[in-house]
Amino acid sequence: LLKILPHPHPLHLQFLLLRHRKKKVPVRRFLVYNETYMECTIIYGKTAVRFPSKLVRRVVLATGAAIKKTGSVSVRFTDNKEVQALNKKYRGIDAATDVLSFALREGAAVGKTTEDWGDVVIAIPYVSAQATEKKVLLKEEVGMLIIHGILHLIGYDHESNKKEKIMFTLQNTIAKKLHLA
Repeated sequence: LLKILPHPHPLHLQFLLLRHRKKKVPVRRFLVYNETYMECTIIYGKTAVRFPSKLVRRVVLATGAAIKKTGSVSVRFTDNKEVQALNKKYRGIDAATDVLSFALREGAAVGKTTEDWGDVVIAIPYVSAQATEKKVLLKEEVGMLIIHGILHLIGYDHESNKKEKIMFTLQNTIAKKLHLA
């Protein structure tokens, strides 16, 4: 089901894992599933937890396939302090949260090209406590939040009851396909 292109696709670039002597460069992979092309960059910030890149790529690709859109997404795993600083700077809320999404484009243009949709930032300590409270596995909660973040990047929101129902129905459908719910 999941296929990582071994060579560059004619229309897109294949990014390889590059390593510096002491420092790893973010993992970038181009993914293909049912004619859906997704590029995923995984970045580890200030967190000791490392998620298997295969799991993250699988969630990103399944989300792209479910919404039938092509694009590029960065997923950053970090700590509560960094997420709290980002939340304060960009949303005016001085508190940590589980996930933040930073879209590079707004509206109908999102998802029509393979351009970068934006970034999803996840606070691992916050999510870990949340997963314990919900009595679910950490990887399941992280998977749900990646889906949730990507849906925000492409324009879904939960500002009204109607929009919330649409977004969470789609989120749960994708999660069930991935056996996260």
